[in-house]
Amino acid sequence: MIDSVTLIEPTNEKDWAETPPSIPLGLASLAAYLIERGVKVHTCDLGLGESVEEADWYGITARITSRSSVKTLRRLNGEIVFGGPDPSADPDYYLEIGKYVIRGEGEKALFDLINHVEPSNISNLSYKTQSGFQHNVKGPLLDMNELPLPAYELFDIMKYADIYEKSKGIRWLPIVLSRGCPYNCFFCAHGCIFGISWRAPMPDKAVDAIEKLIDLGDLEGLHIGDSLFGFSREWSEAVCKEIIQRKLNFKWFCYMRADSISPTLLTFMKKAGCVAIDYGLESGSQKRLDSMNKQITVEAGRRAVELTERNGIIPILSFVIGTPGEVEDELEETEDFWNGLLDKYDCVIVPSIYYPLKTSTFYKRYGEQMSEISRERLYESVNRVKYRMNEKYGEH
Repeated sequence: MIDSVTLIEPTNEKDWAETPPSIPLGLASLAAYLIERGVKVHTCDLGLGESVEEADWYGITARITSRSSVKTLRRLNGEIVFGGPDPSADPDYYLEIGKYVIRGEGEKALFDLINHVEPSNISNLSYKTQSGFQHNVKGPLLDMNELPLPAYELFDIMKYADIYEKSKGIRWLPIVLSRGCPYNCFFCAHGCIFGISWRAPMPDKAVDAIEKLIDLGDLEGLHIGDSLFGFSREWSEAVCKEIIQRKLNFKWFCYMRADSISPTLLTFMKKAGCVAIDYGLESGSQKRLDSMNKQITVEAGRRAVELTERNGIIPILSFVIGTPGEVEDELEETEDFWNGLLDKYDCVIVPSIYYPLKTSTFYKRYGEQMSEISRERLYESVNRVKYRMNEKYGEH
């Protein structure tokens, strides 16, 4: 008989108003995969005050913002397996708390572990041995067409939607349709989960997942959280056409590269309900973009903003300042760039200060080192553009 498992979402240490509890998408995918193979699965979101149901195994997803909560779970009576962004980036930290860590995609590795496959034979697994920590090699990435639809129904979708609506005033939830990104921006660590690649299910299956989640939560909209929604224009257009054909009435936004759009794709996205696109423009300095391995030009970002607004979609523009080696002149180029965009377009600027992520190329090269520009100067830059946006749009 296959053992039982309880999948746990720990408490997030961020403020609810800033980051309200939301459906654990990774656990929903894990649950569906395990159930399809005969495993008895329970779920628990500690952020909602739910109780942990006893099981043979406990699968715990973790982020750096949930480390304190995770430590309280070491007393669970059963085998503990950690997975998710932070354990994938820093497995040794979690092996001090539990016996197993799954790095990257977890579906197959977790099933093999629960099914008592010898740990040394399980790809993506890190585990304790008498001589220390063992980190197995990564296995092949999964075919998303062979994965079942996420088991959203195991979670209190209505409650997540109610919380988000109360906090933000709109009834939205996140969803992920594709996995990965084929680019290797040096500040980014997404590759530690899904690899430097892009995979997606057939468009009709992607829209099946959309329809299922909307129905369960009576949702007005979705935040499509794929790292790169528009990598394949053909796939993205097909998803939009399927949404239109099914006459699904919901709003959504997504993340895209500035060089992945086209007038045709934007037309279909608008018809399918897209209201905003978040572009990672990152910098107004071409030298800085090149140092990040962004593989894009400043001018491509400018064109994307113009074309997006022309199609009635809001451009959300993300920037990262303070990366290793950045100098004052480059920061000023970025400030001039985002100020010019704010002057000309109804866009939203989302600035962030670089944080060294352990599996990123920048971290491997520079460790904790950041730009020589002072933190005070970086915060001043962020606050100035936020003030400008408040002046233009109001505080909300």
